[in-house]
Amino acid sequence: MPQVAAACPLFDTDTFIEVTKEELENVALESTRTIEIDEFVDRSEIDPRYLIRPYYLCPDGKVEHDAFAVIRETIRDMNKVAIGRVVLTNREHIIALESLDKGLMGTLLRYPYKVRAAEEYFDDIQDVKVTKDMLDLAKHIVNQKAGHFEPDKFEDQYETALIDLINQKRAGKPIAAKERPGPRTSWI
Repeated sequence: MPQVAAACPLFDTDTFIEVTKEELENVALESTRTIEIDEFVDRSEIDPRYLIRPYYLCPDGKVEHDAFAVIRETIRDMNKVAIGRVVLTNREHIIALESLDKGLMGTLLRYPYKVRAAEEYFDDIQDVKVTKDMLDLAKHIVNQKAGHFEPDKFEDQYETALIDLINQKRAGKPIAAKERPGPRTSWI
């Protein structure tokens, strides 16, 4: 019987408790392929730190199309977001539903315990007096590099390199290790 060692961060980080596969299966939730809507909120109330990943949601069947359209149009007209719960991969998630074109976009949200307070990181940052000249220079640089968000112009260089590596191996070509650059000594 396989055992899983799980740390218990709610108590301390040095304690491990063994949990069996069967015990994990007993606490797993079954997906019902439904979203339970709990409330409707203004989109502006959702702190972006809670957003995880979006999904496109589409209806399934005639009855679902009607209910789907009613919810979509109501939250669109009222400028609201539906907050609900959905089971994915045996675990319940919080999901925010908002209208998007003819469909809905469901965005998984983090639970509050997963969002750390900014103060934990920012309290030690020193207050610095920024001079007008420094601010003007920075604004000039920002204006020089101003543009529009165009996601198509960004490329996942790691994925591209990985695909090239796989294609080279598939073709039987020798793979040479790339030379890594030395440590960076200046930001300028």
